[in-house]
Amino acid sequence: MPKGLYRFSFGVTFMAKVTYMFRRVAAAVAAALLWAAVAANAQEWRSGIDSRIELMSILFRLAGNSEYRQCRVPAYDKAIEEYFAPYREHEAVQLARSLGIGFETPVKLAVYLRDAESLEERVPFDRPGVHLYTAWDPARVRTFLAAARRFAAETNFQEFLQSQQPLYDAANARLQVFLRDRADLGWFPRFLGPQPPANLVVVPGMANGAPSYAARFVDENGAQEIYAIPGVSKVDGAGLPVFDSDWCAVMVNELAHVYLSPAVASVAERMREPARQIYEAVAPAMQRQSYGDARTMLSQSLSRAVAIEYVMEHEGPDAARIAIRK
Repeated sequence: MPKGLYRFSFGVTFMAKVTYMFRRVAAAVAAALLWAAVAANAQEWRSGIDSRIELMSILFRLAGNSEYRQCRVPAYDKAIEEYFAPYREHEAVQLARSLGIGFETPVKLAVYLRDAESLEERVPFDRPGVHLYTAWDPARVRTFLAAARRFAAETNFQEFLQSQQPLYDAANARLQVFLRDRADLGWFPRFLGPQPPANLVVVPGMANGAPSYAARFVDENGAQEIYAIPGVSKVDGAGLPVFDSDWCAVMVNELAHVYLSPAVASVAERMREPARQIYEAVAPAMQRQSYGDARTMLSQSLSRAVAIEYVMEHEGPDAARIAIRK
């Protein structure tokens, strides 16, 4: 068992009355990590703004999803609003509303697309194992993507991207330096042990503000890409994105969420009842964070515990205590 995960899984509790039960659940799931967790080979990584993710974020912003209306880069927020306001009732926007999806689902769909122009499927959506949300319907998603393709053409989305290129270039350069000099992307295989190879992809969610997501793409040969998509929640006096230790902790949390998902899935049935009891005790607090069920709570708690371990190792116990309180 990773030595620190056990300790901090104990520490991340919701209230005193459920501490003991949470410890039992967290310890059981942590014990499964050696067998079920899937992490990236962090020796291979790339970073940068992803036009596929920006397109989906903008479409679901226009569709009215509140989690996609929190852009905190002032000039970018203004540019999106002014450029795309005439297209709020475009067919693609209406279909985005009709899908009834949000949060991480649009960005999970984005990473399964070849590019922001063709919106072609990188693997067939009806291939076994491709299932991106609960009511996944490949035919319905293809209808949406056909309309999104027309949206990209009719709005001249590429022209919008070009107009924002100076901002993108500045953000990408800052992120590259930050990841190279201040992030430890080799930590995951050290913490969890040797892992199957995968490429890490770190994408700043420029349009998303604080909401942050993670995604996994597996191609037809089984090669994996693991995405962390932390939102850009801070800017400096020039209005440019800030990447700092807080942003890094969010990135680690999102990566951990992907890495731990097989472990959570492997014990989900066994943990159903104790996790339900915990969730019922804290349901209002969880629902305010859009954690709608016990399994989501369990997964998020474990990924946050891993992020705290990262902070503990790299910034020390005082920073870890602050992370726990947050």
